[in-house]
Amino acid sequence: MDVEEVTVKRYKACVDAGKCTPPSVKYSTCTWNKAGQDNHPVNCVDWNQARTYCWWLGKGYDLPTEAQWEKAARGGCEHNGGQAGCKAGMRIYPWGDQTAWCGYAVKGDGCANKGPAPVSSKPLGIGPYGTTDMSGNVREWVLDWYSKDFYKSSPKNQPYNVKTSQTRVNRGGGFGQKAVELRGSARHQNWAQAFYDVIGFRCVLN
Repeated sequence: MDVEEVTVKRYKACVDAGKCTPPSVKYSTCTWNKAGQDNHPVNCVDWNQARTYCWWLGKGYDLPTEAQWEKAARGGCEHNGGQAGCKAGMRIYPWGDQTAWCGYAVKGDGCANKGPAPVSSKPLGIGPYGTTDMSGNVREWVLDWYSKDFYKSSPKNQPYNVKTSQTRVNRGGGFGQKAVELRGSARHQNWAQAFYDVIGFRCVLN
């Protein structure tokens, strides 16, 4: 799993190579082609643009599944009670159960963030495996199609929703959202062709 959200600088390398298409600049808080924002998360990209970038990195790279993303954000059994007493919902946020505040995440709800911040700018919010910005900054595209009830009947090991629906999943909350939307369990959905200033991504090597 990428430690950081994909930055403008990293995404630009794919565009310069002719393999990725430029992000939108529709919103004032889109980070593409903005002075001083090379180390900000690239946003205003749709699901297909995000996945194309991950594929460009090489064999085995892709967007994480929703389950992979959530484990990176919340930790496995070794972080949640051990194998004997593992509680899947124990860790509320990547940093633990402490209420989300401005020192932990780039978020709204009293923090006055008007756009994404440079990646890894909130070291107190680091996740159990060292990943940053998994709560706040920008939400992140994942592989799965969205289904409200998927996890009621999904496999226990490596669940991945491949059943076509109308929307794709994104996770993690964003710079303008409240603490409840930054929980590790919070789920969001958008059209795969949609692009927003509050959505970016990271990749995983399987």
